Amino acid sequence: RDFQSRYRRYWRMNVARLSKTFYDHYFALLDACRTSRSTDVRHILKELGRRRTGSRGLQFSFATKLAHSVDPRLPVYDSFVASFYFYVPPLPTRPQPERIDSLLGFYDWLRGEYSRILDSRLLTPALEAIRARWSILSAIPDERLIDWAIWGWVSYLRHGAQRQGKALYT
Repeated sequence: RDFQSRYRRYWRMNVARLSKTFYDHYFALLDACRTSRSTDVRHILKELGRRRTGSRGLQFSFATKLAHSVDPRLPVYDSFVASFYFYVPPLPTRPQPERIDSLLGFYDWLRGEYSRILDSRLLTPALEAIRARWSILSAIPDERLIDWAIWGWVSYLRHGAQRQGKALYT
């Protein structure tokens, strides 16, 4: 229970105000995926939606967080990452299969983009600076650092940095 509490707090899952049944199902699925080393987000989504657990919507972000927990080299999808790449997720009023295909299509692209960034060493100086500044060990993969950099930048912009003249596009 302590792990689940810390996990939910870290991933900001409590904001969603989901049912105990959802969380019980989520953590049982996390354990099963960890044991089998499964990171198939489509499968995770299917399993999360298999039972009525009080979940409102797909919980796609939570599915990618579960997959990331099994393999930390996988990126995490959330509104910050979507905003950074100007991805507009499909409206909840769209048919679920259409929404899933769109989200998974973006997620597949995102995985490829992280690979391209790392293979081309596009952020190597920035990632090294992040590691040095916060004494981050190599056990934390570069993909996770990219997530943190995106979250930091989008958060900075959402808190008015551009309007205040602190972050200008030139």
